[in-house]
Amino acid sequence: MNSLEKLKQILEGSKLSSRDQKALVDLFSSAKDEELEPVIKLFSENPEWIEKISHNHKIKQEALKKSDANLWQKIIQEEESQLRELEK
Repeated sequence: MNSLEKLKQILEGSKLSSRDQKALVDLFSSAKDEELEPVIKLFSENPEWIEKISHNHKIKQEALKKSDANLWQKIIQEEESQLRELEK
């Protein structure tokens, strides 16, 4: 089983809708196996991150549609905060 298939399997066990699962699979589909391994590890060990990443992806898409630079900056700041929390 390759990494993308592992990711799909993890997402299928999540609380995400089928549509949101597909969106994340599409997002990660061009990543190499070695690039997906940390994502698989994170999602396996901390399933709450699946919803966080899905939410961030959706709001980024919305910011891009609206060409809203302020919203984009706010999203990035929130992501940086989440990453700092993860590093603790």
